[in-house]
Amino acid sequence: MAPVAQPKLKFAKILVRADLLPGAWLNPGQNFLESCGLDTTQDCSFRLKGRRRSFAVGLERRGNTLQFSHGWNVFARESCLKKGDKCSLRFLGRDSQGVVKILVKRTPKHMLPSTENAAPVVVLREGAWKEAGKEATSVRYLTTV
Repeated sequence: MAPVAQPKLKFAKILVRADLLPGAWLNPGQNFLESCGLDTTQDCSFRLKGRRRSFAVGLERRGNTLQFSHGWNVFARESCLKKGDKCSLRFLGRDSQGVVKILVKRTPKHMLPSTENAAPVVVLREGAWKEAGKEATSVRYLTTV
């Protein structure tokens, strides 16, 4: 019987300085973890796209969430991840020993779209209310965000 293909589940984050400090933890978010079936402490195998070397990164409980911990900092440093880079994690499935395999793609900050010269976004807002003994009032207006 042929193995069932796993969906390509992804998580992406723009890295901040705190994500790259020694002892840093990376929180991929509950949606990513649940979609991948990751609900317990375990070791994962991280590999940067285009490279062969894999790194053991622990998924550990921190408070009431699971986050990538030991090994994350070594992976980030060896993969030359920098503040402002976009880091995309893709769940590839499990290997024959059951270890979770994650492919990481790095998009350098200088290759990301610039938000500095972006046009402001115009939003239509609406509001309605009714005061006791008075007619209902509604308002519609445009604003930028």
